[in-house]
Amino acid sequence: MAALYTCASTQFSITTNILHQPFLTYTFCRSQSPEPRPVPVHVEVTVQDIIELSVLSSSFTVDIWFSSIWHDARLAFAHLDPCRANLSFDDAFEKLLWSPNVCLVNTKSTEVHMSPKANVLLMVLPNGTVWLNYRASSKSFSSIKFGQKNVISDFETCPPRFLGRLERGSNKPRVAGQVRVKAPCDMDLTDFPMDVQKCYLVFESYSYNTATVNIDWMDDAVTFTREQLHLPDFILSNYTTYKHIEFYKAGEWYRLTVEMEFQRLYGFYILQMYLPTYISVFISWISFCIDTKGLPARIFLGVNALMALTFQVCINNIYFQ
Repeated sequence: MAALYTCASTQFSITTNILHQPFLTYTFCRSQSPEPRPVPVHVEVTVQDIIELSVLSSSFTVDIWFSSIWHDARLAFAHLDPCRANLSFDDAFEKLLWSPNVCLVNTKSTEVHMSPKANVLLMVLPNGTVWLNYRASSKSFSSIKFGQKNVISDFETCPPRFLGRLERGSNKPRVAGQVRVKAPCDMDLTDFPMDVQKCYLVFESYSYNTATVNIDWMDDAVTFTREQLHLPDFILSNYTTYKHIEFYKAGEWYRLTVEMEFQRLYGFYILQMYLPTYISVFISWISFCIDTKGLPARIFLGVNALMALTFQVCINNIYFQ
């Protein structure tokens, strides 16, 4: 009972001490990395749903959970209060923290689900683990050129933190978010309707190059909330992840890429487009088997095939509007 009383009586005082530590207000700034060497940052993506794969706009839309994991020993407070399980703060404290700022760099737009009022939650665990929930809105990119490196001119265009989640047992700061992403997806329709399209999600640290952070995939880099994700026209057949260094005039940046392979479901196109067209063409060939004196019958078959093909073209135009 005495131990419980001691823990309860120190909750408010320890929070005040942590908030007013000199290193938080002076030396602990966002531009100062936790370590003198490149900070290891691990990234993972959880695909919740695939919303759209558009041929007209050459883009695809996907809902994902995006997580970044790194270690920052400066946030540990177990030595100050061994009884407290966590500390919760608002966005005012978040501005004091260092973040690797891992962003999706190839997106056309990024949307995070919002309430009528912005919801920001920052939770710090005793060992220095950070859980940050940031629900913000990201519109189309508005960037300027720095050599060949795009530099975001508005913070909201590439929010470094999103709506978060936390895994138990983690001893590293963790930033996670549920994000709806619309990214470009160049399509090759040479093999239509049996084509395979590849779309990409590209991650970089927008603020730090290879001298400051070393981003890499986790062991389970990409996971899915459902066993099979598919669209009316496509099914996700395969995915791969890889890492490489991107060279800019401003320096070298680590780049992580998720390559998603979509296979088209061609059954609809065979039944609704190719098969009726083939049948109409075959019917038109019957006129060659009719005697030359049967002119009305040959004209009827030719006109019938022409009308069928015209109708088929109109139906296809309606389908693909």
